[in-house]
Amino acid sequence: MAAITKRKAAIIGCGVIGSGWADRFLRAGWDVAVFDPDPGAARHLDRGLAGVRATPPVLHLAATVAEAVQGADYIQESVPEHLDLKHQVLAQIQKAAPDTLVCSSGGFDPLALQQGAAHPARILVARPMRPVHLLPVVTLLPSPASHPSLVRAAMDILLDIGMVPVCFGEAKGLSQPSDTAPLTLARMEVLPAWIDYNGHMTESRYLFACSETTDTFLRLIGADLGHVAKGFSYYTAETHIRHKGEARLGDCLTGALQILAADEKRLHVFVTITCADRTLATIEQMLLHVDMAAGRACTAPPHILQRLRPLAAAHAALPRPPDAGRQVGQPKG
Repeated sequence: MAAITKRKAAIIGCGVIGSGWADRFLRAGWDVAVFDPDPGAARHLDRGLAGVRATPPVLHLAATVAEAVQGADYIQESVPEHLDLKHQVLAQIQKAAPDTLVCSSGGFDPLALQQGAAHPARILVARPMRPVHLLPVVTLLPSPASHPSLVRAAMDILLDIGMVPVCFGEAKGLSQPSDTAPLTLARMEVLPAWIDYNGHMTESRYLFACSETTDTFLRLIGADLGHVAKGFSYYTAETHIRHKGEARLGDCLTGALQILAADEKRLHVFVTITCADRTLATIEQMLLHVDMAAGRACTAPPHILQRLRPLAAAHAALPRPPDAGRQVGQPKG
């Protein structure tokens, strides 16, 4: 009889979500190594996995990221939702396991997570319903850098552990600016913490969805973390949100951006948040390019303007959104 090849999953971050992922892999017969810099996380893991400790798979509490990912067939990153922390952890993962598939549970779009990554094509976003160990649906979000074979491999692994992966395809990049439609830049799922007392997505999360869309656009024109490290950034000077629909738990949202106007210092954008074919909100923003040390607006550098100007020219041919330029007020009757 042929020997059964054991497979190993590495879980980086073993809080509530990470413990749920560990539970899924252990019950599917995978060996699991977990790492979390918080000593209290291991105690949480012990409580959450008490029922599967006696099963044949091995659960190993690793002392470092490198130890956890050694020999892994799949790596699930589930640290808290702070983009800088995720970038630090993903850099450690890729240094220790550059050829291994990595999925992130975070609430960020794939392009944000891939920013600055040594091997961006190997990072996907896998956002589970919560609790992970009970609800099997997981949203898989690739980006233009994600090779189809890697997406297929991730789906096969998720199916193997009893998950139901729903893939939303590729996010639209900026390599071929469109003159027929706004840029689709962000996809996200409505999480339990986003729901208000009315059972709908709370109003602050509409601004979060806009920020995810706008931040992705800024990174793609070169206004990324490296630009901020040099002391420059785009600041939001004004925002106007129109709420046009309701989002509920588990809804999948898409953020699209249209440039209304742009010059050396200013960026006027219009963001539309949709769910399937429903428009949930429109957000109009004015952003200023700022010298953070001086505390005032300044001209954006040439590398940003070289990317921005062709897009602004292409979007100038688009119809102006009907909601653009609106103001808050009671019509006179």
